Amino acid sequence: MRSERLLFILFLAAFLVMAAVSFERYSRGVHLDYYLYPAITCLVSAALLTLPIILRWKGTLTLPMWFISLIFLALFLHCVGVVERFYDDISWWDNLTHFLSSMLVSAMGFMAVYLVDWYVEEIYIPVKVMPFIIVAVGCSFGVLWEIMEWSADLVLATGMQYSLDDTMQDLLMDLLGAFTMGVLGWFFLHHRSPGELAQELGVEKQFSRLGAWWDERNSQ
Repeated sequence: MRSERLLFILFLAAFLVMAAVSFERYSRGVHLDYYLYPAITCLVSAALLTLPIILRWKGTLTLPMWFISLIFLALFLHCVGVVERFYDDISWWDNLTHFLSSMLVSAMGFMAVYLVDWYVEEIYIPVKVMPFIIVAVGCSFGVLWEIMEWSADLVLATGMQYSLDDTMQDLLMDLLGAFTMGVLGWFFLHHRSPGELAQELGVEKQFSRLGAWWDERNSQ
């Protein structure tokens, strides 16, 4: 537990250091119009990572370490790309972050759908169909993200979308990340049951209540 807490502290410290660097550059007037946004991005990322850590410590939602590490990696690489302008200077950086983010979102969608399918009797999803749902979740998130970027460019002139080719590359990497998680999910389905996953996550009571509520609602 001590090693786990130390790892979490290091995770959060990485975001705070990058935020401090961005604020320092902003205070010195270095690209005044740029470095405030990376600082805010780093602080928001630290807050996003803090939530699953707190839930794990309290036992409310004990996300596995590999999943929290994936959250950190996706957020950290995004922050590094924003702070150091790797998105502008390294052609493949955007592809890497989209791939990891798509894997992360697909994994979240997979766990949620898998557990709902197990605890809600009226919902039945064949095991063979589950990988396709994982891919659909990841791709849907990618589309929504591109719409968000387009909207920000249109309203705030942020310049998040460089070209049509850039948008299509992002969507292709989203598809690749979702497909990768779909394959991993297929292997997972053949080695772990939903009940085992629920116990590992510590959400068995919550999903049992969800199933009971759903059954009661549909019986009325």
